Amino acid sequence: MVQHFFRVTSIWKWPSPIHLIYPTLDGPLGIPVWTEQRNSRTDLMPIITPAYPCMNSTYNICQTTKYHLLREFERGARITQPLAGADVTDEQVYKILQDLVEDIPFFHMYKYFLNIITETVTEKEMEIWYGWVESQLRKFYIRLETIPGLLLHPFPTSFDETLLSGGDHGTQSQVVKDETVTALHTDGGVQVTDVLEDTGEPESVAHPLRKHLYIG
Repeated sequence: MVQHFFRVTSIWKWPSPIHLIYPTLDGPLGIPVWTEQRNSRTDLMPIITPAYPCMNSTYNICQTTKYHLLREFERGARITQPLAGADVTDEQVYKILQDLVEDIPFFHMYKYFLNIITETVTEKEMEIWYGWVESQLRKFYIRLETIPGLLLHPFPTSFDETLLSGGDHGTQSQVVKDETVTALHTDGGVQVTDVLEDTGEPESVAHPLRKHLYIG
């Protein structure tokens, strides 16, 4: 099944939609459903949900993410091709699946990165604020795609960072004389460090929450 998935998605004639079942167009709720005639002009890689009302589950895909998805589908098809054989051993299957899910050296692949930082005081605020920022990323990528010669590679996962170490989020902390408070986030060779140098007097500071998004 894994081999079949990558083989099909790597040769699929996008933007022709993928349907798991034939969609229900006239449901009991009168809610508009996704149809190729109505939506195919804007959707690049439509994969339609099977339950009513049918929606495009890949609405947020833009030209940038489509490019990287197709590369990964083709890579997956090459790696899993031996699974189509009848005499493949369990050891070979294990090795193939290991190669398939191997991490890419994202933070070593590019010279420059764009770092998007969302910052709030409480976790509830972060949930709302980060959710809104994340919902706008597709529009942001589309705007960046208009820059000639620019190839984007968004990293799909955000990273949490606490600006000040120690204590509960949203509380107050004392920065003591001669003390340097460092919030350090490291992943894949990239280091994001925020250092607060003491000015000589105790100072009351909050504990902001931060999430980092990266675009290569």
